[in-house]
Amino acid sequence: MSQNRGTCVVSWIERWGERFLKRAQSDIYDMLMLHVGGTDMLKRYSGTAVYWQHVQTVLDHFFTAAERAEMCAELIDAPEFQGDPGFVHFVHQARAEIRCRELMAMIEATAGIRASLRSVY
Repeated sequence: MSQNRGTCVVSWIERWGERFLKRAQSDIYDMLMLHVGGTDMLKRYSGTAVYWQHVQTVLDHFFTAAERAEMCAELIDAPEFQGDPGFVHFVHQARAEIRCRELMAMIEATAGIRASLRSVY
């Protein structure tokens, strides 16, 4: 089961990388593929908070806040991870990411400006 979960996470990141980065920023897409596929770290699902910190690090470095919010909204509903105790911390971070994006969208709409959404880490 853990092999399936790791494969699910890797496929999820690769699919979103292809959607958001492949055409617009192919060099960054290539780096993402190297980080995700260059080792088996994400494929070896451990079910720990540390595993999900690695996932969050990849998200923070390669995707904008808006992209991360969209991605996380999908993953937190994935049936593969429901009831998984190691996933709980990531769910909390994901919900915060989604809420922050909603707040940014409200601010942008009110102020009529577009804030920078790229992570600074």
